[in-house]
Amino acid sequence: MLTDNQRYAYATNAMSNDISSYRADSRGNLTLLQSVAAPADELPAPFVIPADLTLSRNSQFLYVRNVQDGDLRAFSIGSDGFLTLVQAIPAALPNGEVGVASS
Repeated sequence: MLTDNQRYAYATNAMSNDISSYRADSRGNLTLLQSVAAPADELPAPFVIPADLTLSRNSQFLYVRNVQDGDLRAFSIGSDGFLTLVQAIPAALPNGEVGVASS
């Protein structure tokens, strides 16, 4: 997930239950900023699968959802790309597998 200003990118790591941050240069090359920028959930892996990740419209906030239990976490994004947890909502969204449609 690349911020609107294209300076920072974030990725979830399902096996370790964390979020990694990267700095992007003007050519689109990524450099690791923090291998563990923040935990994606308070539960340890493998009880969580942080598979859904999105940014607010202005890229001031990063949201991550644990698809195992529906927990949602919101992080503010600092001017240096560092994340700060601002809210954690247990079971905020339906849990289940990503991309599976019911018939």
